[in-house]
Amino acid sequence: MAGFWNLRRRILFAIVLLLVLTVGSTMVVLDRKMRDAAARGDYLKKHMNRYESYQVALGNSLLATAQVVARDRDLAEGLLAEDQPRLELFRRQLLGELEAALPLDAFLIYDNYLHVAAGTDGAEKFDAAAKLFAEAARGKVLSAPALLPNLQVYQVAAVPVQIGEQQVGFVV
Repeated sequence: MAGFWNLRRRILFAIVLLLVLTVGSTMVVLDRKMRDAAARGDYLKKHMNRYESYQVALGNSLLATAQVVARDRDLAEGLLAEDQPRLELFRRQLLGELEAALPLDAFLIYDNYLHVAAGTDGAEKFDAAAKLFAEAARGKVLSAPALLPNLQVYQVAAVPVQIGEQQVGFVV
């Protein structure tokens, strides 16, 4: 016998030590990966929250724009008198002001009977949303995403146009 640390025990000790080092380093690497994943959190949820906050901000800006347009006295008087040339002039002026500042797919001005009094070109694709606009025709302020039958989603804001307490139409 050559002592306690003979060749066989040295080899066995080296194998066990190598196994312990492998398992230990694997555990350390996995622990770091788990901590990194926990620190990142649920990134899809964060992305969805960011998207929803963007959608709310966009809806608020469209709603504010619609409210400013709906308070215009010329628009309200033109709708009350059903003066089509006056509404057309208002539409052209509004388009000139909005095109540079706010890219809109469409804006529509309705009378109380859900007839389009004025609007942008291509507004006919929004005719399918008339049921949604019926809420605005009843005097409600509306700001929400709308899914149209062509399966496109649009952010929509609608505000009633009033003279005093009398509603004469609404802006979408």
